[in-house]
Amino acid sequence: MRRSIGLVSVFGVVLGMGVLLSTIRGEQEEKPVETFMHAKLAQFEKERAMSWFGKKKVLVPVDFSDESFAAVDSALELAESGGDITVVYILQDLSPMEPGEIWNTIEPESRIRHAMKSLRERLADEKYKDLRFDVAIGDPGHEIAHIAEREAVDLIVLPSHGRTGLKRMLIGSVAERVVRLAHCPVLVLRS
Repeated sequence: MRRSIGLVSVFGVVLGMGVLLSTIRGEQEEKPVETFMHAKLAQFEKERAMSWFGKKKVLVPVDFSDESFAAVDSALELAESGGDITVVYILQDLSPMEPGEIWNTIEPESRIRHAMKSLRERLADEKYKDLRFDVAIGDPGHEIAHIAEREAVDLIVLPSHGRTGLKRMLIGSVAERVVRLAHCPVLVLRS
C-alpha cells in the first residue's frame, strides 16, 4: 500500500511542478508533460484495480437472461483471458410429476446436450471463442458452489435479479446461496 501511495504522490508532485512552472511562465495552454502524467496516472490506477480484480479463473453462472450474459462481459474485463472463464448453466431437477419423468422419456444427458448447444449458440461471437462451458442439473446455488470448488476458481461473477416478496420466500435467492456456500469471493452485479 505504501508503495502505491508513494508512486501516486510522486506523480502528483511532478504534475504539480509542471503546472507551477507553466503558471510562473504565464503559459495558459496544457503542457505535454501534464498530459503525459495524467495518462500515466490513469494507467497506473487501472493496473492497480486490475491487479486486485484480475483473477486467474472466473466462474459465471448464466440463466439465459440479459443480466447474466452481461455478467459474462464483465468477467471478460476482469479475467486475464477468455480461457480462464467458465460459463455454467444449471438445469433444474424435473418434478416427479413431469410427464417426461413419469414415462421416463427425457434423459438427463439429452437435456445437458441441448443446454450446452444453446449456450454455444448464444455466445457464438468472436470475443467468446475461448470461454469454457459447463452444464449441470440440480439446485443452482449448491451446484454453482460445487463447480466453483471443483474447478478451483478465484472469483464467481453473477447478477442479482432482485426478487422480492413471495417469490423470494418460495424460491430463495441464488445469489445469496452462492455467497454463503462459495469457497471464493463472489462479485454480485446490480442490475
